[in-house]
Amino acid sequence: MKLLCRAFDATLKEFDIKGLHLAKEAEISTGAISNFRNDTNAITTDSLEKLLAALSDEAFAFWLSQVAHNRNLEEFVESPIALSSFVHKLDNHAAAELLSALANKLRESTPAPSKNLPKE
Repeated sequence: MKLLCRAFDATLKEFDIKGLHLAKEAEISTGAISNFRNDTNAITTDSLEKLLAALSDEAFAFWLSQVAHNRNLEEFVESPIALSSFVHKLDNHAAAELLSALANKLRESTPAPSKNLPKE
């Protein structure tokens, strides 16, 4: 749990989030926040979900980056999955949907050919 606790503590410090304010937003006790922040007591998944939901999008993204940082996964988070690896994992139905979506994107971004082509 240390991984999540350290990331949470760093997030609260980075965004200057006070436990009392977060407790009101998340509807959990300040004690639960303090215990989680200091890794002195386990937190329920329900309480963790409430805490993370109460964070702003920026603070939540920072928390995720801190979790990745603490696992030495910055490169994984910062670089996208290789396209061939992604495509290889698709089943036939999902691959067909992807191809259809790509075709629609190309149709939308490419101007339609002129119907008044010069006659040869």
